[in-house]
Amino acid sequence: MTVTFTLNDAGDTGTRFASEPVTALTGADGIATAGVTLTAGGTPGEVHVVAQAGTAVTAFGLHVGYTSIDELQIVGGDGQYAEPGTPFAQPLTVLALRGGQPVPSLPVCFHLVDLGGTGSTLGDAETEYETTTDSAGQARAGVVAGPGEGDIIVTATGADKTVTFHASVGDPVPALIVPEHGQDQEAQAGLLFPLPLTALVTSPSGAPAGGVEVEFLIEGNPTGSFFLDPGVPALANYLTPDGDGAADIARLTADTPQAAEDRQQLLLAMQAPGTSSTSIRVTTLDAPQDPGHGRATSPFIVAGPTAGTFHVRATIPDHPEIPPATYQLTVTPAPIRLVRVSGDGQTIPAGTRFPQPCVVRVTNFLGQSLEDIAVTFQLTGTTGAVFPDNSTSFTVSTDSNGTAVSRAITADFAGLVQVRATCPDVNPAPAPVRFGLKAT
Repeated sequence: MTVTFTLNDAGDTGTRFASEPVTALTGADGIATAGVTLTAGGTPGEVHVVAQAGTAVTAFGLHVGYTSIDELQIVGGDGQYAEPGTPFAQPLTVLALRGGQPVPSLPVCFHLVDLGGTGSTLGDAETEYETTTDSAGQARAGVVAGPGEGDIIVTATGADKTVTFHASVGDPVPALIVPEHGQDQEAQAGLLFPLPLTALVTSPSGAPAGGVEVEFLIEGNPTGSFFLDPGVPALANYLTPDGDGAADIARLTADTPQAAEDRQQLLLAMQAPGTSSTSIRVTTLDAPQDPGHGRATSPFIVAGPTAGTFHVRATIPDHPEIPPATYQLTVTPAPIRLVRVSGDGQTIPAGTRFPQPCVVRVTNFLGQSLEDIAVTFQLTGTTGAVFPDNSTSFTVSTDSNGTAVSRAITADFAGLVQVRATCPDVNPAPAPVRFGLKAT
């Protein structure tokens, strides 16, 4: 019996038989095989071949698609939670790309692994669901949570690429906390670190865990750094004017004299015992559709007045068995100040000593005295001025009040004496201080 094969290229794929019409005779076993090559076209889509012998008709459904893609991306549905027995809010959605363009009509297989024995399913109460990407290159699968609580993972495979979704049934159970942002920052003493600290909390399946309380703690605090915790009374004058209870970061970081004064006053206020915040608790964001889901973010940190390195631990107080996330931050020195105290503007007869020494004070950026800072006094001018040992240079360290005092100065001849005070061992060095003296 003669069988005629007819091509129906419903998807306009460009698929063609090598020659037409295509006919074949049935053999002794009743089977007829088309002896003409069928070549797939260049466009993905569906193709049908109808075989007819007399009044008997059957059809073959064929698919033209890519056998390889460059990338399979998760675009929705990852990291969700659902109550037992309810559908997950979002379908699991992937995007297939080839050459940066969406790939339609690509077969994709979703496979559910029930780690927690929840009884969850895909599609029609199955653990495997097969579909194809749509015209936008996306494929989707719905998930229904089973009666038990626990974690599930779902893999999606298209061509030679596989991605993994994580989800949980019931309340999230944290298993891991890791630092995500804010590690290894530096800030100059008295300034804000550029980024707050962010920790990611995940469940046993690796899904982000929302609604989990995280504590950020500055350990030991050798630098005097602290969180900009709105609950600290000293911050009352530095909150945003809209009343949302957050610190006014723009005001505190502005490069203006007012901002510098604000930072100085704030740090001075925070030096009193019990006024600063070195520990704060934050809850991880519980919003599966938000990129921040499962993340806890600390307030900004102000670098304390003392240079050095310190650590911050992020822990889950309700699960002390989970190892903490640890951050290392560094406070770099702020420029110190050299201030003239007394001794300027003196006048004496030539050949005598000036009655007062030249006195300077060294402070940090908060105006606090710094002890043991070397200060050098250098004499210049036309009077032959010298210190008692006939030298023109004298170095001394500041005392507990931050002051450095020069030796007595004698001017042999009439004229002007300039005394220049510097801190040679400090980097960055403060601006030098000058004294003007006169011998007549």
